[in-house]
Amino acid sequence: AHPNVYKLTDMITIITSGKLDLNGKVLQQTSPNTRIFRLDAALTMELTDSNPAAKHYFSKDAATGLYKYEGESPADGPIEVDGGCITGGNITEISESGNGGGVWISYQDVTLIMRGGNVVGNMAVDSSSHECKGGGIYDGGRFELKGGQIIGNYADRGGGLQVNVTRSAIMEGGVIAYNSTYNDPESTTNGGGVYVDGTFTMTGGIIKGNSSARYGGGIYVYGTFILEGGTITSNSAGLNGGGVCINTDGDAHGQFIMTGGVIGGDAESDGNRRTYR
Repeated sequence: AHPNVYKLTDMITIITSGKLDLNGKVLQQTSPNTRIFRLDAALTMELTDSNPAAKHYFSKDAATGLYKYEGESPADGPIEVDGGCITGGNITEISESGNGGGVWISYQDVTLIMRGGNVVGNMAVDSSSHECKGGGIYDGGRFELKGGQIIGNYADRGGGLQVNVTRSAIMEGGVIAYNSTYNDPESTTNGGGVYVDGTFTMTGGIIKGNSSARYGGGIYVYGTFILEGGTITSNSAGLNGGGVCINTDGDAHGQFIMTGGVIGGDAESDGNRRTYR
């Protein structure tokens, strides 16, 4: 038994503004085809963690890259994650609500502000259509990442984060790392770290170690990506755009505006193969 783990058997729907302090604990979904949270009203929610020194241990699936919670001892698993965790959310079939394995921002007037904690080891993958989006978080409103981590999640598109069309996200700090997409170069499984349909602005933080079977290991841009600061490094893609890939197919060309920040560095050694348009 793990005293700091709260096992969920259903989705939690949030309909009023407030603050959620993980306090170093683990919220773990145990039911199939069920995410952790749905934010579904005009509200502002803050995600914080007052005990970032708490230690939890995960394993990594060799085929998918998905992290799995194992326990609170180094003997339980090889990957240490510090602080509270939202984990085990899983969406396994596409439907009206088939997005956001960990957290689904389902309403346009929702703002989620993440200041701490970890969204880790969640998935959104449909084995038939491969059109599920946002393994960690699906942003259908507004998402602000100021601290904490989105790590070890897995999806058909947007392994860590999916920013929906006409919606927005801003990354001022924190980490988006080691997320991945379904490994099929014949499917539209792009955006290992972030898939941008709307507008994504990055002013700080790190996007690293993410992978995509096709395009955009770090970020895939179908909408608009504004890079003002932060670092994108050590990401990889099966085809093109290890760091950032800008869509140029058809009439829907993505936009990339870079006024600061760093993409890669030594492209031969860090695996962040290039920005591809």
